Amino acid sequence: MITQIKTDRPTNVIRLFKMLKAHHQCGWGLWALIGTLLLLSSLLAGANFIDNKRIYVAGQVAENDIVADHNISVEDTQATNCAP
Repeated sequence: MITQIKTDRPTNVIRLFKMLKAHHQCGWGLWALIGTLLLLSSLLAGANFIDNKRIYVAGQVAENDIVADHNISVEDTQATNCAP
């Protein structure tokens, strides 16, 4: 004779919560932990971690403020010459 093993698998989320509440002593701490994890996962799901570096060609207008990697000095010899 084959005996079936009874499993307590809930069929929906409400029954799952009722089963957890009945079998485990979970207080507000567990719900706070679950809520925090859900909040963090939803915030991190929308974050963009890819750094897209765009190369601008002379004459293009930048969409945002751009900061140079190093200082660029261009000498204007015509403006600095003192011709009488």
